[in-house]
Amino acid sequence: MLSKDKIILIFCLIDDILQGIDHKEDVLVIVKLF
Repeated sequence: MLSKDKIILIFCLIDDILQGIDHKEDVLVIVKLF
């Protein structure tokens, strides 16, 4: 099972993606990190 820290990190990433969805460059940077 995922630890609470990992779950929080995932939700933070999702929140950042949703807030920055208008900024395609930011999304591309996030994708490159993975």
